[in-house]
Amino acid sequence: MKRFVILCLAAALLCLSGCELPMLGAEREDTLLRPIGFGSEQEVSESGPAVEETQPAVEATGPAEEERYLPLPQEAVSFFFSSGAGAWRTELILGQTGQFYGKFSDTNMGESGEGYPHGTVYVSSFYGAFGSWEQLDANSYRLTDVMITLEQTPGEEWFSDQMRYVASDPYGMTELMSSQPAQEFILYLPDTPLEQLNEEALTWWPYRFDQMDTPRETLGCYGLVNTSTNEGFFYCE
Repeated sequence: MKRFVILCLAAALLCLSGCELPMLGAEREDTLLRPIGFGSEQEVSESGPAVEETQPAVEATGPAEEERYLPLPQEAVSFFFSSGAGAWRTELILGQTGQFYGKFSDTNMGESGEGYPHGTVYVSSFYGAFGSWEQLDANSYRLTDVMITLEQTPGEEWFSDQMRYVASDPYGMTELMSSQPAQEFILYLPDTPLEQLNEEALTWWPYRFDQMDTPRETLGCYGLVNTSTNEGFFYCE
């Protein structure tokens, strides 16, 4: 009888040991696979942890941190350079990081010929960035280290929809194409007093025609002026 009880107890112990071993093994496997620094409740995807969670915390740096971004709306905005007369304009789409892209077009219906009876369009597509900037005062910033790339070679021609297209330099940015490019633009904020801009730059200001009826003392929009030519791009919300 005693022998039977001893055998039963031994069997029970073996059963308990066998039941616990898989659980211990699972816990060890889970520990080995979990990335260091992640808690037990952290879900890890097949592609690994999210990048932002593995980066060290960055301490806020105050004004120096703010200078990494231009004081523009969060979404990239379109600045336009145009006289308001004629069928030409240059659009420059600028973001807070200083990167931009844009296009220029100038339609000349009188420049027609065989195969392009509807005229000629001079066009340019470009992209680039302002490499650095500094704040001049409460309402203006100097943008420098301008880099620009054209997507078409000036002089290249093609035909479409009975029109001739000719690649050209983008008007308002042409100084950047020369051997000694203009490396400086000034970004003006909407509260900039008009007296801060010279008269030549204001000839491109969209509100210039309204001054007689509704005089303004401030710019009322964002301005981007090429300092070597005084040609101005403007974005009005």
